[in-house]
Amino acid sequence: MTDSPLWRRFESGDGFFYKALRLIVFAGCVFLLCFTGTLPLTWPQQVVLGLLTVLVVIWLDRSSGSSAITLTLMLVSVFSTFR
Repeated sequence: MTDSPLWRRFESGDGFFYKALRLIVFAGCVFLLCFTGTLPLTWPQQVVLGLLTVLVVIWLDRSSGSSAITLTLMLVSVFSTFR
């Protein structure tokens, strides 16, 4: 996935389009984290959310080594602590 030139441009944020796209993705993810952070969940639902979070974090960690991914992993860690 990281060999794609589109992915490399998205990671670097070169150009207005990629900066705007990164901002939209970031805002959507923050909204999703805030929404799921305030939902009352039962234990089975909490387990599913935890497993999905772990799987997404593993996928993100292996997909790239950029500083944006590191910051995203930190944000997910804060979310997990908050949750």
